[in-house]
Amino acid sequence: MAVRPVPAAFGAFTLRHAYITVLVVLGVLSVMSNVLLSMQLRATRTTAVQITAAARQQMLAVRIAADAERAAATGDPHGLDELRVLLRQFGASHARLSRGAPDLYPAEFPGDLRQHYDRVLTPLVTAFTAAAQRVADTAAPAPGTPDVALLTTQARGALQAALGQALALTQANSERVVTQVQWLSWARVALVLTLLTALGVFMFRPLERRNRMLMAILTKERNAADRLAAQAQAGREHALLLAELTRSFSSAQELSELTGAAHRLLGPALSCTTVGLVQLGTAAGDLPLHGPEHGVIRRVLAHSGRLDHALVTGHAGPLTVAEVPGLHRAGVHAALVPLPEKAERPPVALLLAAAGEHAPTWTPEQQALAAATAQALCAAWERVHLLEELHRRDAYAQALLAVSALTEGERRPQDVAAATVAVMAQVTRIDGAELSIVEHGRRHTQRLVAEAAPHRTADAGALHDRPMQVCSVPLGHAGGRTYDLHLSRLDARPWAPADHALFTAAARTVAVALARQAYLHDIEHAALTDRLTGLPNRRAFEHDLEAAIVTSRRDGTSMSVLMIDLDGLKGINDRLGHAAGDTLLRAFGDALPRAFRPEDVAYRLGGDEFAVLFVHARPEGRERLLGRVEHAASLTRAAGFPEMGASAGIAFCPHDGWTATQLVQLADERMYEDKADRRLRRGASAAST
Repeated sequence: MAVRPVPAAFGAFTLRHAYITVLVVLGVLSVMSNVLLSMQLRATRTTAVQITAAARQQMLAVRIAADAERAAATGDPHGLDELRVLLRQFGASHARLSRGAPDLYPAEFPGDLRQHYDRVLTPLVTAFTAAAQRVADTAAPAPGTPDVALLTTQARGALQAALGQALALTQANSERVVTQVQWLSWARVALVLTLLTALGVFMFRPLERRNRMLMAILTKERNAADRLAAQAQAGREHALLLAELTRSFSSAQELSELTGAAHRLLGPALSCTTVGLVQLGTAAGDLPLHGPEHGVIRRVLAHSGRLDHALVTGHAGPLTVAEVPGLHRAGVHAALVPLPEKAERPPVALLLAAAGEHAPTWTPEQQALAAATAQALCAAWERVHLLEELHRRDAYAQALLAVSALTEGERRPQDVAAATVAVMAQVTRIDGAELSIVEHGRRHTQRLVAEAAPHRTADAGALHDRPMQVCSVPLGHAGGRTYDLHLSRLDARPWAPADHALFTAAARTVAVALARQAYLHDIEHAALTDRLTGLPNRRAFEHDLEAAIVTSRRDGTSMSVLMIDLDGLKGINDRLGHAAGDTLLRAFGDALPRAFRPEDVAYRLGGDEFAVLFVHARPEGRERLLGRVEHAASLTRAAGFPEMGASAGIAFCPHDGWTATQLVQLADERMYEDKADRRLRRGASAAST
């Protein structure tokens, strides 16, 4: 057990200082005792004086009453002289008591006693002395006069009671003073005991501890001299072993070769049968272990999930004793030597394990050897890591070339994303990949299978039991859709910077594919859209009509084709110009979709010709559908074209035919019939006007 060094404060604290401190404390206690004794004597003396003066007042009152009665009964002038002397003594004594004379009340005149004198006793004394003075001033006082009767009554009644109450108050105040002095005396005793205790705890006990520590230091130095020779011999052996370890580490090309050399050379020196590396604070990982107990250790660590400080039971120098419950039950004892921490990897420790009933013990020299081995192993691991990093960078470069080649050709974004994940899985561990697609505020995902990923797990339930690292890569927008790629790995280690670089390159590749698709979509949209009205054009109409007929035939449903021709467009072009005619076409193109259902599609076929495709439309609704055309025309007239009109004809599938040609031709014929009828109605209306 190591002996603590002697504190510097104790080294400077000598026995002479202790004696001086004791003398000073005793002197302070003596002065305090004398002060308290003086206070107690003074309180006792003043109390006696106060009680004597109050009692004398009672006696003087009785004598004054008695002398007054005797002088009135006998008419003796000497009795009146004695009465006058007693009156002067009575008045002087009352003045000292009622005004709080300093010799009676050194500190202060008590408030309750002052109130008693001012309110009760002084009026009675004033009346009593006035009556006695009148009796003394009378040459021959007669017996039974009111003044003599008053003196007798007061001396034995109210005045005597008031004087007795004043005496009681004086005694009570004196008792309070004595009680305070007694409390101070007890406080002095407590202070003395506290000071004595403090002297024992903070002075004599540290001195005694200091002597013990000095003796322990001397004993330790004597024992240390005996161990120098043994330590020197062990140091030479361990230095040779460490040199052999360093030489073996320098020739290793892989991490398993490093740990194998540590097991071969360090195991016998530390009486360990299994040596390897384990991760701290995370899952056991794939770090190498060597020795007969490596299988048991891997199973226990895999079941435990984490090897962290919760398993630590003690420390032995640089070694950390880690009694894992599963290993302990299997009879395996382990110790850890943490390697220097590195930013590029999680905390790692050198594991030393041995089977047996009792955990092995290591000398300080063996502990130092294990710590030095951990340092050398960390340095050699960095060299091996650099070699592996070179190979990894080459593989990443090849993968980036392969990913760049995916931009060639025409592929869907989903296919490009799946191929990209397969390429990335060749060089980095990917256990799962999903393509997230957001369209019109709704999200759906598509699982991508990395067929070339050797670490991909087939156990979907493992996702809930093991730590997972997820990396999300935005891929961009195309066709009103937003694409995001989500990559996951069942591992506690974060993604490496090289992985992020590869994912970024993959994102650019898929973004190129999306941009190409968006460009093609824009070209296709321009080819199928009428530039003036924004409605689908004739090409889109022909394509949608064929698709609608196929759907109707397959599902057994009905559909219809509505052909529309504007009336009055030529007149507007002739009178107002083609710009006004274009405005009319745009206004009718805006009004037409508003007059029909959302699932009905309107088209501009060219010039003043429009068409509408209806789904689930039957011949019974012919007039209602034609009425919607008239509603669109009324919206257009309200927009500033009061003379325009629209002629329409409709054909139903399968009622009127199964081919697009039949339906369009029949709808056109009916539209021209409607146009002729409108022309006749306008002529008849003009003739009537």
